[in-house]
Amino acid sequence: MLWPWLEAYPEQVDHAWSRLHSILTNAHRLWNEPETTRKVIVPILIELLGFPADELSETPVPVRYAGSSALLPDFTLPGACVIEAKRMKTSLLNFSSDAANFSNPLDQAITYLDQYAVRTCLVTNGWDWYAVWKAEEGVCDEIRYNNYFGARFRLDEILADGDIPAFRQFLSMFNVVCLSGHANGAVPITDFKSLLIRRKLYEQQAIHVGMSRLFFADCSDRPMRGRGSGFCPPSTPDECGRSSRQ
Repeated sequence: MLWPWLEAYPEQVDHAWSRLHSILTNAHRLWNEPETTRKVIVPILIELLGFPADELSETPVPVRYAGSSALLPDFTLPGACVIEAKRMKTSLLNFSSDAANFSNPLDQAITYLDQYAVRTCLVTNGWDWYAVWKAEEGVCDEIRYNNYFGARFRLDEILADGDIPAFRQFLSMFNVVCLSGHANGAVPITDFKSLLIRRKLYEQQAIHVGMSRLFFADCSDRPMRGRGSGFCPPSTPDECGRSSRQ
């Protein structure tokens, strides 16, 4: 698969690295969603990834529905991207009371991607980031499903490990130009993981999409669930160092 690519240059990386360190060092595991969004997610979107603050909408127009359920992403960049933000402690692959109509926040984000006229979706809790694109429809084990492809980065891991090359890759892949489909370059992405996602809202609305499959490049060594999958503040690296990896 070719991923849109806009090269992040050294001076840009240096500035973004310093800003990321400040953002995540001051972050607290127990912040709620509004605080996480205001203090972590929005600064990363605008300052590091180049999203235009004056074009990000908190109320999509028109609002889309799945059955009678309104679909309300936290932010929409019209024609380009929908963004779902979660609090620091929320796992993006486990059920969350903040997304009760969905099997998990990733299901929530790709449901928004299905329904809005955008190219991609982002879902993040500030430190764990997924960008997802819609692919073709297919059939697996006699169950209709939709295919998606994407990539995942953990910014707390990158910061704790001092992994500048991975951070440069994040900036080059997740910037607004790439996710809007306007990048002039592309790079091949390989070594995908495959993840089946239950589509809870579609099941409730009797929409026959039972499961979806996400193929994604996991640019993290840390697990997606279980021990070692939580937020690792840069100030406490011993709590989630390499010994906790699976």
